[in-house]
Amino acid sequence: MHKITNTYLNVRIGEASTSAPCREYLAPSTTVEVVAAVTGTMIDGNNIWFRDARDNYYWSGGFEGSSFSERLIYHLREERLEHFMSREDIAFLTPERGVQGIGWGMEGEQCYISIFYSGAAPEQLPKFITITMDEVAQRLPVKVFSTTPFAIHSVLQPSDVVKNGLPLTDANGSVNTGSIGYFVKRKNDLGTFAVTCYHVARSHLDAFDTQVPAGQNLKVFQNADGSLVGNIIDGLIGDDVDAALIALEPDVVPNLLIPQIGQLDPHPRDITPLDLENRLPVFMFGGESNLQHGRCMNIMKRAIINYGFESKVMENLIVVQNEGRAISKGGDSGAWVVDEHNAAVGMVIGGGDAFTLVIPISRILSRFKVSIAHS
Repeated sequence: MHKITNTYLNVRIGEASTSAPCREYLAPSTTVEVVAAVTGTMIDGNNIWFRDARDNYYWSGGFEGSSFSERLIYHLREERLEHFMSREDIAFLTPERGVQGIGWGMEGEQCYISIFYSGAAPEQLPKFITITMDEVAQRLPVKVFSTTPFAIHSVLQPSDVVKNGLPLTDANGSVNTGSIGYFVKRKNDLGTFAVTCYHVARSHLDAFDTQVPAGQNLKVFQNADGSLVGNIIDGLIGDDVDAALIALEPDVVPNLLIPQIGQLDPHPRDITPLDLENRLPVFMFGGESNLQHGRCMNIMKRAIINYGFESKVMENLIVVQNEGRAISKGGDSGAWVVDEHNAAVGMVIGGGDAFTLVIPISRILSRFKVSIAHS
């Protein structure tokens, strides 16, 4: 993707930050071949940076204005759906009418609206929907994707008295309630912490809640022998996150290698319009499905997910698919999804028969104020 500078612009080395070393500066009207967009240091309210193939970073505010489609994808990370669509359109696109999710994708440089539909009459859905952003309205085409209703991809069993059966010495594995994808560190803390979905760590339905009760550290046991794995010290199921942070017991030694994937890059990756346009390849090792691969197809702004005890609205999820099918199933919730360079993209929460839904990993790391563990 070509970008043209509109001012003198610093070239930062290795990191999207104003504190990174500066190689040189570019004059106005210089063309840069951009391979990815990431979040970095906020400048004048804009934290989007561009990266080139040599791992140089450029603040996006130093380039000519982005297209409506690009700006829409970025704005959607922060704003609610109601900020862009009319109440009438939102009221029509409901689960009662078979709509399981509303999202956004890229075809070339054109953004389109994705409707994930489980009903029997897709021809009744709109062909175009008007989107308003920065007081500019555009009619965007609609693509309808057939799917079954979305559900969490763990197996909740009321009779199961243990919370998690994952052998943590292997960083990932097979359990009846979900997966633990990887491990993280907290600043100024020598300990290592595990991250999974909160609905995995709190899988016992008799005690199910949507947030760690104040003042309590909830225990996580290993299914095979009932030994204590650690304690959930933070976690919740909210509008755009379903995650638990587990402080491991001293005798639990995590392996910082995901089976058949390896060690993760310490820097996570945000999905950008360019990634959607190119259908970014990604990989997952889940407790049930083992190694799977797929491509990032869409950003789902709003999804209705069945948690068993109730349905919840989740926002800002990545949609992954492999030739018409999901890459995950029951038991894979909590597995981390990575790109071809082992940069973490997100964590599996659920999906349907044709799509896997993934929480962006940067949101989880930010929520817990942690970074990816690395040797």
